[in-house]
Amino acid sequence: MNVKHMIATVVALVAAGSAFADATSNMDDFPKFASAKARAEIISELIQAEADGSFVATEGEKYPSVLVASNKTRAEVIQELQQAKADGSYARDVRSYHGQ
Repeated sequence: MNVKHMIATVVALVAAGSAFADATSNMDDFPKFASAKARAEIISELIQAEADGSFVATEGEKYPSVLVASNKTRAEVIQELQQAKADGSYARDVRSYHGQ
């Protein structure tokens, strides 16, 4: 009985794999795109943006992060977190964030 199940599983996997064999890639193809700027200009602008802080992104981010100066000290933030945990508002917000 186990051999029959194993053979059926292998056949199903092979059939499923061949169903996706002709799938196209997710790559966008822009063969007619013509840039108005040279590569060197774009690289220069990127370097300038990184230098002046207007472009800040880490690996995997699609949009640049915006750096914002905090008006609270680390100690104040930690104190607020401890207060929220003590009065139950932190746990309540976490549940609502996760849709519970």
